[in-house]
Amino acid sequence: MSLDIKMTSEPITLGPMKFALYGEDENLTHDHRKSSSRPGRFILCQTKGEMKWSTNHEVGNRQLIREWEEEAHSFVRNWYTLLVTQAFDIDSLGLTAQCACYAAGKLILKRTNGGFTALTTPMDIGGAGACDAGYRGAAGKCDRGIQVGTGTNANSFEDAQLQTLVLEGCTSGKLSYVAMVDYTAGCDKPTYSSCTTKWTHLVSRFVNNNSGGTIGINEVGLVSATANPGGSFVMVARDKLCATVCVTDAGQLKVTYTMVSPAVA
Repeated sequence: MSLDIKMTSEPITLGPMKFALYGEDENLTHDHRKSSSRPGRFILCQTKGEMKWSTNHEVGNRQLIREWEEEAHSFVRNWYTLLVTQAFDIDSLGLTAQCACYAAGKLILKRTNGGFTALTTPMDIGGAGACDAGYRGAAGKCDRGIQVGTGTNANSFEDAQLQTLVLEGCTSGKLSYVAMVDYTAGCDKPTYSSCTTKWTHLVSRFVNNNSGGTIGINEVGLVSATANPGGSFVMVARDKLCATVCVTDAGQLKVTYTMVSPAVA
């Protein structure tokens, strides 16, 4: 006699991505706007044709120009390698780091620098929500956390990096990446809904434009600074935006990824 138990579950999904675009207040000097990254008072804004109180505050003296949502298309092959190796408690099954096998039927990671990494133990995002670990980049670091870029390639399950990453800096074509929130400090903690019996987790980042010109954003991504393999930067999601988002000089963009768990009553 044998007992065959088949285990299935809903996947973790991405909810709509949220964006908030801020512009310079006309009375604000250039020196002051470089340091403006602190949330301020509530303001009235328009979303989907309806007036509402926005939880995307005025930031310092920057004024909210608009906020909107877009469908996320975006988990890539690295994400499923993470899920499978964690859930099955397995490694890359004998594949070597030299194998260019980021493809169907393989459990290997492709790093944002184009290299490949075979896992000797299950992938570990690491950091438990702390800043500068896992999905959360520290101030001035564009190699981890939420990234933005100017590339226009369509979404692909095989993506492992942004097409054209906007680098950190205050010179032409660069943006200043603000530190992402450490949820262990009490902010942006995952929330549970007793109605849907699902957990929801928000991962957000501000980028400031002090470059002296307008920068057009066409793509966003989410990159983990993994604990295993150590020192690797692994993209788990990439999204080509519906239209170019123009961040003007002294402006600011906030990007939020929403992760939603299966029902876990």
